[in-house]
Amino acid sequence: MIPILAQADLGQMPAPTLKWIIIFGVGSIVTASFAAAGLFAGLSYLLELRRERREELRAVNPAPTQIAPVPLPVHKISPSATMRDLNEKHDEHGRRLDGHDREITSLWNTMRMEDKEIRKDMADKFDSISRALGRIEGALPGKE
Repeated sequence: MIPILAQADLGQMPAPTLKWIIIFGVGSIVTASFAAAGLFAGLSYLLELRRERREELRAVNPAPTQIAPVPLPVHKISPSATMRDLNEKHDEHGRRLDGHDREITSLWNTMRMEDKEIRKDMADKFDSISRALGRIEGALPGKE
């Protein structure tokens, strides 16, 4: 027996052995390609038969084009909004926004007045506290 895989030099391999290895490799490749071609041809033939059967079934029993009974009732609706309706809604929204603007302005004015009153009240309280602290400091012993 000749150790083929252990040799690094193909020149030492006997010619008939090398010849049979090459013939076997080429034959295997050719056989595999014929098998793959046959497999694809058979698959193509089966898919074509399937398509033809489906076409025959559709010709005999076509799909319905209308759903019966209608699943939802159909009601007549009023025509869509007219320009007059749209203008009325626009005017109404404008009036509402004007009212909101007036209310916001009055709230801001009220807040500003209250803020002035609160600031004046706080200034008076701080003055009162400052005078009280002055009287307390004057009443403490050791202050002259």
